[in-house]
Amino acid sequence: MPELVGYIVNGLFSIGLSLESARSIAGDGPAGDRIAAATGKVDRLIREIRQHVFAEPQQEDQERPAQTADRAALLREHMARTARALRASAADYATLLEQQADLIRPPRRMDYPAEIKRWRAFADQAEQMARRWEQRP
Repeated sequence: MPELVGYIVNGLFSIGLSLESARSIAGDGPAGDRIAAATGKVDRLIREIRQHVFAEPQQEDQERPAQTADRAALLREHMARTARALRASAADYATLLEQQADLIRPPRRMDYPAEIKRWRAFADQAEQMARRWEQRP
């Protein structure tokens, strides 16, 4: 069950990042406002799922060390998957920017080479985070 929940949360997170990138393309106006509202709904849904999954059980018994270790392993796995999802979304966004830069002629509102470089660097950082989370403690 935790793997399914992690998969769903990562998918929603990826959708939220895609919506944010679409919002920057749509700009101000009705379309941008609708995308912002959808992004807010996705963010709230992710928070609600995480609160439900990671809520402390209401029991008087102390958690056994094995249960704590299992939760720590699940959390590390979740963090690694989230970092990988961030990396994939950042790399996708950089690719979209490259495609858009090819279509738009100067003068441009955005410095595409600099933005592409930032998103590629972010993707590399997310990859490094994922590798650190995947290492055994």
